Amino acid sequence: MDYEYKSGQVIKTIAYEVPIINEPFMYHFGVIFVEEDGSVFVLHNSLDKGTIKETLEVFLSSREVEEILPSKLENLSNEELLYRFELCNDNFDYLRYNCEHFIDCMEGSEPKSEQAVLYALILVTLIVVIKKL
Repeated sequence: MDYEYKSGQVIKTIAYEVPIINEPFMYHFGVIFVEEDGSVFVLHNSLDKGTIKETLEVFLSSREVEEILPSKLENLSNEELLYRFELCNDNFDYLRYNCEHFIDCMEGSEPKSEQAVLYALILVTLIVVIKKL
């Protein structure tokens, strides 16, 4: 699917799928960054590289686009986006600073991660079920 990208949009990609049913298991988010020459990059944090700016092509080499989401970052200049990107530079951590936390940091919002909460609940449920067996 072709998209017309705009700086500040949030890109939601499928990071992992459940193999048997081919359903998304985990998503990865980043911020679209379009340079003046039209080159498209993604600002994001990754498990192995930390907070990075990489080409859309490299970003999508191991992911599939689920959707492009509007954000309040679209109203910012590229200079302001890069300034926020530098402020949000941190190492990836599933619970403390994952891709959802990164997006919140870029937007200046309170950090939260729906995925981390969901997987923590699943883990606690599994532990309770196993202990009852």
